[in-house]
Amino acid sequence: MRPALLFAILTLLTCISGGHPSQAGPVTLIRAVPGSFDSPDPQRDRSAVGRAIRGDLYEGLVGLDPAGHCIPGAAGGWDVSADGKTYRFHLRPALSWATGDPLVAGDFVRGFLRLLDPALASPKAAALLSQVDITGAKDFHAGKRLDAATVGVTAPDDRTVVITLDRPSARLPEFLTFDFVIPVRRDATTPNFARLAGMASNGAYMLAADAGDSGVSLIKNPRYWRASAVKIDRIDYRLMGDAEMAVRLFQTGQVDIASGVPIDRLAGLMMTDADSLRADARPPSVGIGVVPAVTGDLLNRAGLTSQPTNYHLIGDRVFGWVDNPAGSHLSQYLFWSHCHCDLMHEHQGAPAL
Repeated sequence: MRPALLFAILTLLTCISGGHPSQAGPVTLIRAVPGSFDSPDPQRDRSAVGRAIRGDLYEGLVGLDPAGHCIPGAAGGWDVSADGKTYRFHLRPALSWATGDPLVAGDFVRGFLRLLDPALASPKAAALLSQVDITGAKDFHAGKRLDAATVGVTAPDDRTVVITLDRPSARLPEFLTFDFVIPVRRDATTPNFARLAGMASNGAYMLAADAGDSGVSLIKNPRYWRASAVKIDRIDYRLMGDAEMAVRLFQTGQVDIASGVPIDRLAGLMMTDADSLRADARPPSVGIGVVPAVTGDLLNRAGLTSQPTNYHLIGDRVFGWVDNPAGSHLSQYLFWSHCHCDLMHEHQGAPAL
């Protein structure tokens, strides 16, 4: 069995990466991801590739810890009113874009309004609107109200974002971790979103090179507020034509992470590479639920000795997900072509988080 990577992939989503402290020179992580972009526009793209890359390029108001719990992101904290309808997010001091320009509360408001703009027709907006009742958001998105000032997302000053709801929702911080709820610069125009190189980032990494369909390279953003905690200097994303190729590259040691394990390979990999399997903290279909790492004895403990065909059973017994009104998290995702697991190699000397 391959040794487990000492940190889960979801730690890259919160942009606190393990590295090679004993290795001289820059540290590079190579990650194979199946598929390609639907669009370079972060608020239109629905691909798994884009989701992974945006997790490194951007940081929203709220982040996720390795267990999938909400933690402060670009906002160092937030307050909730007694009636649960008003959230005030307080930005960390001296935040900046990778370009060096100040990152202010208005940039997050601008990102919200762009997402909701009916002219953009973002397929992502519905995910937010169906779960959180932001004041005026549905009417603005439907084109019933044209004045953006009617939307309950405002910036009373450069370090405060206020979100007002029609109904209380404890889940708002969770939705603010989504990869499409991001800040947008004041000077951003439509052509900026037509290519990755046209967009500034505010996360732990910035774009180094865009090789189109073959891959994307990111380098550490020295202006990120917690840059000293980012131990990996470069991430090379290799875009694969299929997930099977990503698995083969992992097994031959050519990549550090292979994302999107094919469903029909999961049971076999649990037997041969179980210590290298990790499940994302947040399945993309619904976005809630904490997923433990897959360990070698889980199948036996679940009483499953071969690849199950009952996906609800896998979700309940193996991953520990609980059904919600929309159905099992795992079953929703497994009807797609890949499970949301990654294969990872251990980096010698990498500290456990």
